[in-house]
Amino acid sequence: CPFLRKRILIDVRGEKEAEEIGSLPYARRVECGLDMDANVCVKSGIASGVVPPDKASGKDIVVFSGSGMRSRRFAEALRRMGYENVQARNYYALKTEYTNAHAVS
Repeated sequence: CPFLRKRILIDVRGEKEAEEIGSLPYARRVECGLDMDANVCVKSGIASGVVPPDKASGKDIVVFSGSGMRSRRFAEALRRMGYENVQARNYYALKTEYTNAHAVS
């Protein structure tokens, strides 16, 4: 899939929210609520294998949440830890982009 070939998708929403609203194929999950320390969330993501240990993997890391607030905090923590090519998105915009990339002409 061209959309995913150079991207790692990380969903920082909780499992219940993702189940109720939907998710994206191949998205990895590390829950990171607004009441949680984003640095701790990133370290948990690295330990669990969700966040790649290679900070310059050549792939874009696209972090998403419902509105984008949680994903911005997580993305900022990744950047402070030396990760490159990090984007913060909201689920709805990213879903639209994914759907459009897979639309049959």
